[in-house]
Amino acid sequence: MSTDKEFFNDTRMAAEVCVFAEKYGLLGFMTALPLTAEFMEYDTVYLPKNRHIRKESMPSREYAKLFFPFEEKLNENPNPCRVYPSTEENKNSLVIPLTARRKPRAVEMCYQRTYAESLNWLMTQFKDWTLMFMASILHYKLDDALQVELYRQTIAAFDGNVPSFHIELFDKPVMVWDFNSLMSVIHLVLGLLITDEARPLRTCKYCNRAFIAKHPQGEFCKPNCKNKHNVYKSRGKIFNSKE
Repeated sequence: MSTDKEFFNDTRMAAEVCVFAEKYGLLGFMTALPLTAEFMEYDTVYLPKNRHIRKESMPSREYAKLFFPFEEKLNENPNPCRVYPSTEENKNSLVIPLTARRKPRAVEMCYQRTYAESLNWLMTQFKDWTLMFMASILHYKLDDALQVELYRQTIAAFDGNVPSFHIELFDKPVMVWDFNSLMSVIHLVLGLLITDEARPLRTCKYCNRAFIAKHPQGEFCKPNCKNKHNVYKSRGKIFNSKE
């Protein structure tokens, strides 16, 4: 894997973000940023301190417009594309809209074809996650107390929004997480992986790819990387001995 800075320029990173969005979907800033996912039911949306919007509050319609930039104007109905199929069309198809009714209206809006998110926001969010992830690893390898403290502050600034939950009754009561965005899922999973002592999230010592280690001392994402690392290491020793 190339570590050349030119390989990871903004154009390359933008392309990778687009590949991620095509494969997994957009992060869901619309519902991840507000203090409540039900903001479309109110005139004003309230926002916690974040990297993307400096305002603490703004009109809900103005906020929604950020995510529908290609709409000339938002319909009076905050979810104009919502259509429920009739029973005559397909009885089974009723399952999807019935399930959707349990979600906040803004969540439904995120699945409309005209929904969009700023590429700059996406790139900033991915860079923040990368910095936080690397800080969780590198601070153990540093001797400089000032740099260690800087990494600790970086991790402490991680603003993971915690999802809510509800109780479902199956054969026994079960707690179910309510994820209103892909971003909230990533926040929780990333936090769990970084703090997992048994199977921590690490970067491969050879190819630099992120991987989940099978044990706390794991250094390589796969046996092939370990073999290549040992080969280059042995070649380096032979070369140095000849000098």
